[in-house]
Amino acid sequence: LSRGRRIPGFGHRLYKKGPDPRLKVLRRLARDLAAEREDFRWVEIAERLEEYATAKGISPNTDL
Repeated sequence: LSRGRRIPGFGHRLYKKGPDPRLKVLRRLARDLAAEREDFRWVEIAERLEEYATAKGISPNTDL
């Protein structure tokens, strides 16, 4: 963000007032899959990106 570059999965024009409502289901599915594979690294990266972007006022969407 500091370089003015976009992060895919954030800032969709339809979800400026809040997160994509489909995220609740997809988060659960991502965590279930990560648990099944015993590999949470991608979930953790996505969560960190979400925290950072949300703090900047950018809402995530399902592309994330």
